[in-house]
Amino acid sequence: MLKIIVDPGHGGKDAGGGSNSLFKEKEWNLQASLYMKKLFESYDLSADLTRDIDMYVGPQKRARIVRESGALVCISNHVNALNGHQSGFEIYHSIFAQRDFAECIKCELNQTDMPPNGTPIRARRGSGKPARDYYFMHRDTGAVQTLIVEYGYGDHPADRERLAHDWQPYVEAVVRGTIKYLKKAG
Repeated sequence: MLKIIVDPGHGGKDAGGGSNSLFKEKEWNLQASLYMKKLFESYDLSADLTRDIDMYVGPQKRARIVRESGALVCISNHVNALNGHQSGFEIYHSIFAQRDFAECIKCELNQTDMPPNGTPIRARRGSGKPARDYYFMHRDTGAVQTLIVEYGYGDHPADRERLAHDWQPYVEAVVRGTIKYLKKAG
């Protein structure tokens, strides 16, 4: 059976940068991830979580949980923040990964009312280390193909409202995109 691992970003003492007056990012990520797990299981797919309560899981432990999960793919759920002027979803993949998985999710998110942020599929190289991924979730999770999905910007008024009050369609889109990718990957 195909296995998926879902990572609710942040948690415990780490509230997350996408926190705002309507929600804390860590709580939003957990709520979305629990719903995502339930959706995957409704499609008879095995899904685990890196955390299922509000607790801090450090980077090394989080990456180890993903690496040792036996999962084919990992979705790391987040809400972005920058300057209150950026909006929309973004999907980050490893600099060593093909864009196929991210493309499947982008196509599904494009069907929702959350706009993409510019060119939403991105890979980020390490500062001063261009042959290395910037994000530990890409660098340290081994063979598990990991995507970081930033559903929108918690410091942008429209995104904040969408994410606070009508977030389920975005999670459903990511699940559909993941299933589409898994079917294509065989």
